[in-house]
Amino acid sequence: MMFGDRLDQLRHVPLPAVMRETGAQRDHYDKAKWHTPKGDISITGMKFMNWHQSRGGGGAIDLAMHLNDLDFQSAVAWLQHHFSIPPDSAPPPALRRLTLPPPDRSLIVRGLVAVLATLRKNIAAFDQRIAELVASHPDGTLFASLPGAGAVLVPRMIVAFGTRRERYQNAYEVQCYSGIAPVTEASGNSEWVHFRFACPKFLRQTFHEFAGHSIGQSEWAKAYYEHLRNDKNKSHHAAVRSLAFKWIRIIFRCWKDSKPYDEELYLKSLRRRGSLFAGTLGLATGAAWKTVAGFQRLSENNA
Repeated sequence: MMFGDRLDQLRHVPLPAVMRETGAQRDHYDKAKWHTPKGDISITGMKFMNWHQSRGGGGAIDLAMHLNDLDFQSAVAWLQHHFSIPPDSAPPPALRRLTLPPPDRSLIVRGLVAVLATLRKNIAAFDQRIAELVASHPDGTLFASLPGAGAVLVPRMIVAFGTRRERYQNAYEVQCYSGIAPVTEASGNSEWVHFRFACPKFLRQTFHEFAGHSIGQSEWAKAYYEHLRNDKNKSHHAAVRSLAFKWIRIIFRCWKDSKPYDEELYLKSLRRRGSLFAGTLGLATGAAWKTVAGFQRLSENNA
C-alpha cells in the first residue's frame, strides 16, 4: 500500500474511536460532545471543534495532534499504533484496454447515400404534385406572371394570398399581416418606426424573397431598389422590404381583379403619373425630381 493511501486511511479513522483511545468521555445528553483534558470538543462527521480553545480541524490525524500535543509524524505513528492498518497488498491488476475495430466508413457513407436518395425521390414527388396543383389552380397564371416568381415562389405566393378575395379588404391588411409593413410607435413627443416582429415568419420571408428575385426581372423594381440603396442609403434588406411593400399593393390589385401582372402596363402607369422611375427607366415624361431649398420635389420643368 502506498504511503498516501495509508494517510487517507488514518485520516478517516472514526473520530469517536480516537476520542475513546485518548480517554475522553462522551456527554450523557449531547452525543456529539466529548469531555477531554483540552476542554469540551464537538464532533460532526469528520470535523471537530474545541469550543474552549476556539480551535478545530478535520480528520483523525488533526484530532490526534490536538488531543496529544503531537506533530504530524508523531500523530501518524500514534494512530498506526492504536489502529490496525491492513498490510500491504498487491496492486490491483491494470485495466485491460478494449480495442475496437476501426469503423467501416464506407458502410456509413452507403447508408447516408441511401437516405439521401430516398429523400430526393420523395422531394421530387412533392415537387411534381405541387406543379400539378399550380397548373390547375385558378390563380396559377396570375402569380406566374409576376417577374421573378418561378417554380418555387409561385406556389408560395398562391398560398400567401389564398382564394378567398373577401379575406382582405385592402393591400395594407396584407402588408401588416405578413409583417412587411413596419410598426410605428409613439410616446409623448417621440415617435419611432421599427421592424415588425409579431407576424407569420414564413409568409414574410415569401414576400421578401419574391421582392429580391424581382430586382433582376423587373425594370421599375431594380430602379426603386437602387434608388433606396444609393440615394436613401438603405441597407439591402430594408430596401427589399420596402420593395415588397410596393409589390403587395400591385399584386393585391391583380389578385382582386383576377388579372395577371403586365410589366409594360405598369410602366405606362408610372409614366402617366409622372413617377420618379419613369425618368430613370427612360420613359417619355417631362417629370423628374428637382432639388429646391435642400428638398426634392417632382417637377415638370427640370431644366
